[in-house]
Amino acid sequence: MFAASAKAQSDDTFDEDQRGDPDIAYETVRVDPEKVAALSSNQVRATFNPANADFATSLLATADRFVGVSRANNENQVIAFLDLFDLPFRDNRGEFVPYCATGLAYTAALAYYEFWNVGQTTTNVMTIRQSLPELMRYHFYPSPSVIDMYYTARGMRRWRDASNADARPTPKPGWLVVYSFGREADHVGIVESADATTLNTIEFNTTNGLSGSQRNGGMVARRTRPYGQNVKGFIATDARRLP
Repeated sequence: MFAASAKAQSDDTFDEDQRGDPDIAYETVRVDPEKVAALSSNQVRATFNPANADFATSLLATADRFVGVSRANNENQVIAFLDLFDLPFRDNRGEFVPYCATGLAYTAALAYYEFWNVGQTTTNVMTIRQSLPELMRYHFYPSPSVIDMYYTARGMRRWRDASNADARPTPKPGWLVVYSFGREADHVGIVESADATTLNTIEFNTTNGLSGSQRNGGMVARRTRPYGQNVKGFIATDARRLP
């Protein structure tokens, strides 16, 4: 059963509302959970490539290269983010498809490719996809759905809840922060640093946080946000193998 932000379809696909700030409009991504799971499945190969023990550093360094990318100034890169899960740039109503979780997954998968292939990079989405099983095995569930990332993290014992203001965890750099801007879980980002009151992050499909600018989101940006009620919790991405 899907949460309030995920409206079920008859063929197991579902529509999920996401937004990169509490004061901008929701955008909707249609997710095929079976297709997404197949891309990240532990069954797609007999052996796995080695884990990156310094995944946080690699993830943040790779994400830093995309800061400033937006739908307006680099449509092709946003299309590439979405293509990781065969998602369109616009849906069949002509509306933008959100990419906060998809852009994050693309970045993490690319970081792994570059970890295994020192000094090389790639823009080939089929090649980047080959890292998805390792992300699932060692760190987090890569998906265009923030809801599915959240519930899978709970099942993997990687979830660190922030709902109790008196016992909030201190996230590490490279952990994923899940926000609730009106739905159960509707946005995700990467923690760069944090203290008891503030989170510094890199986020996909957000605004740049400047008044009157990028009103409709669609940007990769560094954000400084209050560590408050909109923070649902964190996905701990420290490297460890699934049983």
